[in-house]
Amino acid sequence: RLTYSKGALVLHMLRWELGDAAFWQGVRNYQADANLAYGFSTTPQFIQHLELASGRNLSGFLADWFTGQGYPTYALKLTQNGNEMELKMPQTTSHVSVPFFEMKVPVRFRATGFDTTIVFQHDSSQQVFHFNLPFAPTSVSFDPDKWLIAKSSVQIVTESEKLIEDQNRVSVFPNPFHTAFDVKNESGEELRLRIVNQQGEEITKLSIQPGHQKRLELSDQPSGIYFANYERQGQLFTRKLVKE
Repeated sequence: RLTYSKGALVLHMLRWELGDAAFWQGVRNYQADANLAYGFSTTPQFIQHLELASGRNLSGFLADWFTGQGYPTYALKLTQNGNEMELKMPQTTSHVSVPFFEMKVPVRFRATGFDTTIVFQHDSSQQVFHFNLPFAPTSVSFDPDKWLIAKSSVQIVTESEKLIEDQNRVSVFPNPFHTAFDVKNESGEELRLRIVNQQGEEITKLSIQPGHQKRLELSDQPSGIYFANYERQGQLFTRKLVKE
């Protein structure tokens, strides 16, 4: 599986990494090498010609794909906000010998009348890419021309879905509560919260910065139903709370 099962595909990926001009020049130089004619050649000798033709050091590529085992799996998540796009592509690997595959990753974005492919230099699993598109893509394709040895899944999050996702990043617990409850803000922006009773009267309000948590004491309030209201991008969200 380290040679015959993926040998041709590794060569195919080298062509993708180096580009056609450098790859084929390196192959021609290798074929014309008088020191190798009518004899035996090794992988390092072939790689040396590719490195000389491209000016690239391929030791990292070889560590991943020649001596290492396995392949990467990507979980692409595209979040749209108008023409502004955010792309996350966390990577998992199928074998412990390679913790992460650094690669150029092509992604195609399509909509009616639009077709754009962008190549992302993926250097870490936590990497986030921000870019603009003059259209809202309706389909996203990972590696559309099949250059990479990889698996993938794609999720497109629309603006309304992102609001719902942001809502789920606000935690209120415990619920029901006796005298106090905590609010945890795991969204990416400041949370401004209003606590009101069933009559719509404001009991208290507070602000919570991203990644922070605060406790609210309602020990002086009677048992019953309360509501935690907050706004996100002009849309109102409400969490129902029960005080026992």
